[in-house]
This record gives sequence, structure tokens and C-alpha cells, in this order.
Amino acid sequence: MKTADLCTFKQDYYDYQSKKTETFPCDVEPVEGKELCLFHDESYLKEHPENKDKVIKKLQERIKNSEENKTPLKCIGYYLPDIPLNKAEFTQPIL
Repeated sequence: MKTADLCTFKQDYYDYQSKKTETFPCDVEPVEGKELCLFHDESYLKEHPENKDKVIKKLQERIKNSEENKTPLKCIGYYLPDIPLNKAEFTQPIL
């Protein structure tokens, strides 16, 4: 997938593992007709609460991928619905 086909959200953050400031580029496809993905588009859930299950499912996929690949789960700038998360589910850092 080309970078142009991805969410345009970018944010600097301090990475405590590397001890330096990094830039987080989102690697999720944007919502159809928009530049931001379902995690970074503030109106995606606010204006359409029925999208909650879709966001939760996509987040669960990202959690599973993080665990399988033993990589940090980067949720920088995400707008998430009110969902319970069990910290025991996470064995990788969450940023």
C-alpha cells in the first residue's frame, strides 16, 4: 500500500525505549472520502455511534498483530469508544 493511500495523521512523541523523539505516521487506511482513518477521524464515532463495533474490531486486530509480531501497539492520537481493556491482554508496550 502506498503512503498516499494511508491516513494522513502524523504526531511526534517521545519513545521511552529509544529515548528520543520519534514521528508516528499512521498506517491505517483512511475512511472513504476522508484523509483520516477510523481511529483519527474525531467525527467517525461522535457523529456515528453505530461505528463503535467496527472500531473495536479493528483495534482488536491491531492488538493481535502487535502480540504476534512482538511490536509495540501504537495508538497515538486515537479516538476510541469507551471499551473495557484488560491489561493482562497486553505483553507489548502500548504507545
